[in-house]
Amino acid sequence: MEVHGDKGVSSKVSRWVFPQDFVFGTASSAYQYEGAAHEGGRGPSTWDHFTQRTPGKVKNGCNGNVAIDSYHRFKEDVGIMKKMGFDAYRFSISWPRILPGGKLSGGVNKEGIKYYNDLIDELLAKGKIGITLVSQWWEPLDEDNDQDVEAAFRAQDFMFGWFMEPLITGDYPAKMKKLVGCRLPEFSPEQSKLVKGSYDFLGLNYYTASYAFNVAPDPHKKTYSYSTDSHIEFTAERNGIPIGPKGGSDKLYGYPEGLSKLLLYIKKAYNKYGTLPPIYITENGYDEKDNSSLTLSEALVDQMRIDYHNDHLFYIQQAVKYPKESAIWFANFLRKVTQTKASNKPRLDQQRQEKE
Repeated sequence: MEVHGDKGVSSKVSRWVFPQDFVFGTASSAYQYEGAAHEGGRGPSTWDHFTQRTPGKVKNGCNGNVAIDSYHRFKEDVGIMKKMGFDAYRFSISWPRILPGGKLSGGVNKEGIKYYNDLIDELLAKGKIGITLVSQWWEPLDEDNDQDVEAAFRAQDFMFGWFMEPLITGDYPAKMKKLVGCRLPEFSPEQSKLVKGSYDFLGLNYYTASYAFNVAPDPHKKTYSYSTDSHIEFTAERNGIPIGPKGGSDKLYGYPEGLSKLLLYIKKAYNKYGTLPPIYITENGYDEKDNSSLTLSEALVDQMRIDYHNDHLFYIQQAVKYPKESAIWFANFLRKVTQTKASNKPRLDQQRQEKE
C-alpha cells in the first residue's frame, strides 16, 4: 500500500518492512459488535437504557440491538480475520452477558460464558495480563514559548502519566503531586509495591492530537477540578489551521505523526526505570459523518480511513526504525498465538522469499 499523508508523506508501507515479531491485529467493542441484545440470557446495559429510553440522544434512534450480529456470526468473522492474515484479535466482554443482574449476587449466565469460550476456542488464543491506557499527543501552541512547551509535556502527565507512572515507579508524576497537592491520594508502601510492574504489556489507545497552551493560575479561584489543575487549555487549531483532517465528530482530528511521537516519548520518559514491556496499540481509528444517501458499495470506498491507517502505519514504522528497539503496532489487544504463528511460518517464509 502507498501512503500519501496530509504532511506530504509519500511512502510505500508493506508488512515486510516491519520486524518479524511485529503484530498486526484487529479489534471490536462488544456493544458495537455483538448484537443479540435480548438473546442468550443477556441483561440490559447502560447503553441499552441510554439508546432506548432517552429518545433523541442518538441520531436516527440507532442502537446496538443487532449491530453487526457477531454473536451469531463470530465463526465467519474469525475466518475473515484469518484470511486477511491478522496475528491477533482484541475483543471486549459484554458484562451484562456474563452478569445479567449487574452483580455476582444476581447470578452468572452460563450461556454467556459459553459464548466467549466458543469465541476463544475459535481464535485458539492465549492472552496475557495488560493494562490499556487512553492518550493523545499534544503539540505546544507556540513552539517558541517555553511555557507552552512545558504545558504540552504537563498534559501528558495529567492524561497518560497519571496512570502510567504508578505502574512504572509506584507513584504519581511529580508535576501532578505539586499542582494537585493533598487532593491527590498517596500510595502506601504496600499499594506502591502492589501496583508497580503489575502488567505484562501496555495497551495504548490513540486517536487524535491537540495544541496545548499554558494558563496562569487564578488566585481567586475557590473550586478545583481535574480540568483546571493542570493549568492548561487546548485547541485543535493554530492560526486558524486545524492540527489535522477533521473526522465526523468535533473531537477527532487525524494526526498520525502524534502516535510516533507518543511512542518515542514513552520510551524516553520511562525506559530509564528499566526495560519497558511490549506496547500494543489497542485502539486507533477515525469517525465520519453519517451519509445515508450512499449505497453500500459507495460507502465501502472508504478512502478517508485508508489514508488514516496508512499514514499511522507509516509513522509507526518510523518509530520502529528510529530507534531500532521497536514499539509494536497493534490495532488490537490479544497476543499472537504461537502455535498459529509456527504453523504459518513456512508459508510466510516462502512469501517473504518471493517478495524479495
